[in-house]
Amino acid sequence: NPGLGLSSATHLVVGESVGLPSRTRIEAQCFAKWLDGLATPSVAATPALGQALVPSREGRVWGSQLFVRQAEVRGLSGWLSATLSRSERRDADGAWRLSDYDSPLVLAASAVQRWGGWRFGARARFATGAPRTPVVGAYFDLGADRYRPELGRTNSSRLRDFFQLDLRVDREVELGAGTRLELYLDLLNVTFQKNQEELAYSSDFRQLASVQGLPPLASFGVTVQR
Repeated sequence: NPGLGLSSATHLVVGESVGLPSRTRIEAQCFAKWLDGLATPSVAATPALGQALVPSREGRVWGSQLFVRQAEVRGLSGWLSATLSRSERRDADGAWRLSDYDSPLVLAASAVQRWGGWRFGARARFATGAPRTPVVGAYFDLGADRYRPELGRTNSSRLRDFFQLDLRVDREVELGAGTRLELYLDLLNVTFQKNQEELAYSSDFRQLASVQGLPPLASFGVTVQR
Protein backbone atom coordinates (compact mmCIF):
# COMPACT_ATOMS: atom_id res chain seq x y z
CA ASN A 1 0.00 0.00 0.00
CA PRO A 2 1.86 3.16 -1.17
CA GLY A 3 -0.44 5.26 1.01
CA LEU A 4 0.79 3.80 4.31
CA GLY A 5 1.98 6.51 6.67
CA LEU A 6 4.55 6.34 9.43
CA SER A 7 3.90 4.32 12.56
CA SER A 8 4.36 6.09 15.87
CA ALA A 9 5.24 5.07 19.42
CA THR A 10 5.33 6.65 22.85
CA HIS A 11 7.99 5.34 25.22
CA LEU A 12 8.21 5.57 29.00
CA VAL A 13 11.25 4.36 30.96
CA VAL A 14 11.93 4.65 34.70
CA GLY A 15 15.15 3.26 36.12
CA GLU A 16 17.95 3.39 38.67
CA SER A 17 21.68 2.66 38.45
CA VAL A 18 23.84 1.78 41.46
CA GLY A 19 27.62 1.29 41.58
CA LEU A 20 29.14 -1.06 44.17
CA PRO A 21 32.68 -0.94 45.65
CA SER A 22 33.50 -4.24 43.90
CA ARG A 23 33.40 -2.39 40.53
CA THR A 24 29.97 -3.87 39.90
CA ARG A 25 27.17 -1.74 38.47
CA ILE A 26 23.51 -2.72 38.74
CA GLU A 27 20.85 -1.12 36.57
CA ALA A 28 17.10 -1.73 36.90
CA GLN A 29 14.42 -0.37 34.58
CA CYS A 30 10.67 -0.52 34.08
CA PHE A 31 9.41 0.39 30.64
CA ALA A 32 6.22 0.80 28.65
CA LYS A 33 5.51 1.53 25.00
CA TRP A 34 2.33 2.42 23.11
CA LEU A 35 2.26 1.99 19.32
CA ASP A 36 -0.16 3.37 16.75
CA GLY A 37 -0.61 3.23 12.98
CA LEU A 38 0.90 -0.24 12.62
CA ALA A 39 0.45 -1.85 9.21
CA THR A 40 -1.91 -4.84 9.25
CA PRO A 41 -3.56 -6.99 6.55
CA SER A 42 -6.94 -5.67 5.47
CA VAL A 43 -9.96 -7.61 6.81
CA ALA A 44 -11.90 -6.93 3.61
CA ALA A 45 -12.76 -10.04 1.57
CA THR A 46 -11.57 -8.28 -1.63
CA PRO A 47 -9.29 -5.34 -0.70
CA ALA A 48 -9.03 -2.48 -3.16
CA LEU A 49 -5.93 -2.26 -5.33
CA GLY A 50 -2.96 -1.29 -3.20
CA GLN A 51 -4.97 -1.69 0.02
CA ALA A 52 -3.83 -5.16 1.13
CA LEU A 53 -2.18 -3.46 4.13
CA VAL A 54 -3.87 -0.72 6.16
CA PRO A 55 -2.46 1.37 9.07
CA SER A 56 -5.12 0.35 11.57
CA ARG A 57 -3.37 -1.65 14.28
CA GLU A 58 -2.40 -0.58 17.78
CA GLY A 59 0.16 -2.16 20.11
CA ARG A 60 1.47 -2.00 23.63
CA VAL A 61 4.54 -3.35 25.41
CA TRP A 62 5.54 -3.29 29.06
CA GLY A 63 8.08 -4.98 31.27
CA SER A 64 11.22 -4.65 33.36
CA GLN A 65 14.94 -5.28 32.90
CA LEU A 66 17.84 -5.99 35.25
CA PHE A 67 21.41 -5.45 34.02
CA VAL A 68 24.54 -6.27 36.05
CA ARG A 69 27.98 -5.34 34.73
CA GLN A 70 31.24 -6.40 36.34
CA ALA A 71 34.32 -4.36 35.40
CA GLU A 72 37.57 -6.28 35.04
CA VAL A 73 38.94 -7.59 38.35
CA ARG A 74 42.03 -9.81 38.22
CA GLY A 75 41.43 -10.31 34.52
CA LEU A 76 37.78 -11.33 34.87
CA SER A 77 34.88 -9.24 33.57
CA GLY A 78 31.35 -9.86 32.40
CA TRP A 79 27.70 -8.91 32.45
CA LEU A 80 24.27 -10.41 33.06
CA SER A 81 20.87 -9.23 31.83
CA ALA A 82 17.32 -10.41 32.47
CA THR A 83 14.17 -9.02 30.84
CA LEU A 84 10.53 -9.75 31.66
CA SER A 85 8.04 -8.28 29.20
CA ARG A 86 4.73 -8.65 27.38
CA SER A 87 3.94 -7.41 23.89
CA GLU A 88 0.37 -7.20 22.56
CA ARG A 89 -1.52 -6.05 19.46
CA ARG A 90 -5.16 -5.00 19.11
CA ASP A 91 -7.12 -6.77 16.37
CA ALA A 92 -9.82 -5.23 14.21
CA ASP A 93 -12.53 -6.51 16.61
CA GLY A 94 -10.96 -4.53 19.47
CA ALA A 95 -9.56 -7.56 21.32
CA TRP A 96 -5.95 -7.63 22.50
CA ARG A 97 -3.73 -10.61 21.63
CA LEU A 98 -0.06 -11.53 21.87
CA SER A 99 2.27 -9.87 19.39
CA ASP A 100 4.26 -12.04 16.96
CA TYR A 101 7.38 -10.76 18.77
CA ASP A 102 6.29 -11.41 22.37
CA SER A 103 9.05 -12.97 24.49
CA PRO A 104 8.17 -13.02 28.20
CA LEU A 105 11.66 -13.96 29.40
CA VAL A 106 15.05 -13.16 27.88
CA LEU A 107 18.29 -13.99 29.71
CA ALA A 108 21.87 -13.35 28.60
CA ALA A 109 25.23 -13.66 30.31
CA SER A 110 28.80 -13.12 29.19
CA ALA A 111 32.17 -13.60 30.91
CA VAL A 112 35.73 -12.92 29.74
CA GLN A 113 38.96 -14.03 31.45
CA ARG A 114 42.17 -12.30 30.40
CA TRP A 115 45.46 -14.17 30.85
CA GLY A 116 48.46 -12.35 29.43
CA GLY A 117 47.76 -11.73 25.77
CA TRP A 118 45.03 -14.37 25.74
CA ARG A 119 41.32 -13.89 26.35
CA PHE A 120 38.84 -16.69 27.01
CA GLY A 121 35.14 -15.82 26.74
CA ALA A 122 31.73 -17.46 27.04
CA ARG A 123 28.24 -16.21 26.23
CA ALA A 124 24.92 -17.88 27.05
CA ARG A 125 21.49 -16.80 25.79
CA PHE A 126 17.96 -17.95 26.60
CA ALA A 127 14.64 -16.68 25.24
CA THR A 128 11.06 -17.84 25.38
CA GLY A 129 9.85 -19.19 22.04
CA ALA A 130 7.99 -16.78 19.75
CA PRO A 131 4.18 -17.07 19.48
CA ARG A 132 2.63 -18.89 16.52
CA THR A 133 -0.93 -19.55 15.36
CA PRO A 134 -1.63 -23.31 15.31
CA VAL A 135 -3.18 -25.13 12.36
CA VAL A 136 -6.12 -27.19 13.66
CA GLY A 137 -7.32 -28.62 10.34
CA ALA A 138 -7.31 -28.22 6.57
CA TYR A 139 -9.65 -28.39 3.58
CA PHE A 140 -9.14 -28.67 -0.16
CA ASP A 141 -9.96 -25.56 -2.20
CA LEU A 142 -11.19 -26.80 -5.59
CA GLY A 143 -10.97 -23.35 -7.15
CA ALA A 144 -7.33 -22.87 -6.19
CA ASP A 145 -6.47 -26.61 -6.47
CA ARG A 146 -4.69 -26.59 -3.14
CA TYR A 147 -5.18 -27.26 0.56
CA ARG A 148 -5.92 -24.34 2.84
CA PRO A 149 -5.36 -24.35 6.61
CA GLU A 150 -7.96 -23.91 9.33
CA LEU A 151 -6.30 -21.76 11.98
CA GLY A 152 -6.76 -21.86 15.73
CA ARG A 153 -6.70 -18.90 18.07
CA THR A 154 -4.13 -16.32 16.95
CA ASN A 155 -0.70 -16.79 18.58
CA SER A 156 -2.04 -19.32 21.10
CA SER A 157 1.00 -21.61 20.80
CA ARG A 158 4.77 -21.03 20.84
CA LEU A 159 7.97 -22.27 19.30
CA ARG A 160 10.28 -24.13 21.65
CA ASP A 161 12.45 -22.02 23.94
CA PHE A 162 15.78 -20.84 22.51
CA PHE A 163 19.14 -21.55 24.18
CA GLN A 164 22.67 -21.17 22.88
CA LEU A 165 26.12 -21.27 24.45
CA ASP A 166 29.09 -19.81 22.55
CA LEU A 167 32.81 -19.82 23.39
CA ARG A 168 35.64 -17.61 22.15
CA VAL A 169 39.42 -17.61 22.40
CA ASP A 170 41.54 -14.77 21.05
CA ARG A 171 45.14 -13.65 21.20
CA GLU A 172 46.56 -10.17 20.62
CA VAL A 173 50.11 -9.69 19.30
CA GLU A 174 51.92 -6.37 18.95
CA LEU A 175 53.88 -6.28 15.70
CA GLY A 176 55.43 -2.85 16.26
CA ALA A 177 55.07 0.43 14.39
CA GLY A 178 51.53 0.78 15.73
CA THR A 179 50.37 -2.50 14.18
CA ARG A 180 48.45 -5.06 16.21
CA LEU A 181 47.43 -8.56 15.17
CA GLU A 182 44.46 -10.44 16.66
CA LEU A 183 43.79 -14.16 16.16
CA TYR A 184 40.43 -15.52 17.29
CA LEU A 185 38.43 -18.74 17.36
CA ASP A 186 34.65 -18.67 17.85
CA LEU A 187 32.77 -21.84 18.77
CA LEU A 188 29.01 -21.39 18.33
CA ASN A 189 26.29 -23.59 19.82
CA VAL A 190 28.73 -25.82 21.66
CA THR A 191 25.88 -27.70 23.41
CA PHE A 192 24.53 -28.96 20.04
CA GLN A 193 21.16 -27.33 20.77
CA LYS A 194 18.56 -27.89 18.04
CA ASN A 195 16.76 -24.56 18.31
CA GLN A 196 13.39 -24.31 16.61
CA GLU A 197 13.42 -21.26 14.34
CA GLU A 198 10.13 -21.82 12.49
CA LEU A 199 7.38 -24.35 11.72
CA ALA A 200 7.03 -26.04 8.33
CA TYR A 201 3.86 -27.83 7.21
CA SER A 202 3.38 -30.31 4.39
CA SER A 203 1.22 -29.24 1.43
CA ASP A 204 -1.87 -30.84 3.01
CA PHE A 205 -1.02 -29.51 6.51
CA ARG A 206 -1.10 -33.03 7.97
CA GLN A 207 2.60 -33.22 8.77
CA LEU A 208 4.56 -30.72 10.83
CA ALA A 209 8.33 -30.25 10.92
CA SER A 210 10.72 -27.72 12.42
CA VAL A 211 13.16 -25.38 10.73
CA GLN A 212 16.21 -25.55 12.98
CA GLY A 213 18.91 -23.00 13.67
CA LEU A 214 22.62 -23.31 13.04
CA PRO A 215 24.38 -26.52 14.10
CA PRO A 216 27.64 -26.28 16.09
CA LEU A 217 29.97 -24.06 14.10
CA ALA A 218 33.64 -23.06 14.43
CA SER A 219 34.95 -19.82 12.95
CA PHE A 220 38.63 -18.80 12.84
CA GLY A 221 39.78 -15.35 11.86
CA VAL A 222 42.59 -12.81 11.82
CA THR A 223 42.31 -9.04 12.14
CA VAL A 224 45.04 -6.45 11.69
CA GLN A 225 44.81 -2.98 13.25
CA ARG A 226 47.19 -0.13 12.36
